[in-house]
Amino acid sequence: MTISFREWLKQFKNQDIPFGDLWSDTTSTKRGRFQDNISDSWQGSTIESLIEFMVKNEASYKSYSVLNEANEAYHNYLGLEPIETSKLEELENQFKAKYYAERLQHYTRLCLLYKNPT
Repeated sequence: MTISFREWLKQFKNQDIPFGDLWSDTTSTKRGRFQDNISDSWQGSTIESLIEFMVKNEASYKSYSVLNEANEAYHNYLGLEPIETSKLEELENQFKAKYYAERLQHYTRLCLLYKNPT
């Protein structure tokens, strides 16, 4: 039986190690280091969903470094080849492009509202 990345990462909960910090930063309901909203936490179960969450919440470069280490450790645990770092970076860039396009669209709408109040 294969466990999800989320289940695997959860085993490090409350441990003072990088994987434990990654778990805490992404799932805490308190305002975390890279959480915009106090109730915003990672709800997914895959590495890809965690990358999307991290992009949305503007995670630090160090957090991505820990994620890459977790990717390797998780896949080693499963006895599989890890997802290549370049593929993770490509996915991160795709999410960033989508996220920043959405933010730009939002800010453009705000500018239009302020220029033309009704």
